Amino acid sequence: MTDDDCADGTVCGCEAGWINGRRGDNNVCLAGNCQVNTDCDTGYCSPSYGGCGGGRGVVAYYCHTFADECIDDVDCAHIGGYCAFLPEHARWGCNDQICEGK
Repeated sequence: MTDDDCADGTVCGCEAGWINGRRGDNNVCLAGNCQVNTDCDTGYCSPSYGGCGGGRGVVAYYCHTFADECIDDVDCAHIGGYCAFLPEHARWGCNDQICEGK
């Protein structure tokens, strides 16, 4: 029901769960490494879409890093994409993937 119910560094997402491929009304603990800006060396904790873009909504909250490719979506306009945390690179980067039907 609150961030305190989730493990360190994760955030409670109200009605952010998925049931049978559709958004549900259940609360879930979202992945990530921060809850508030002061948790981050850079001073910025932000919500991030996953690999499907906005179709699944926010999936995690991550600290921005000094190696980020982008800060927000406007930085990714050149590819028609959005700024998201890329776990495989451990930094924020531009992504243009959108999953159909989600």
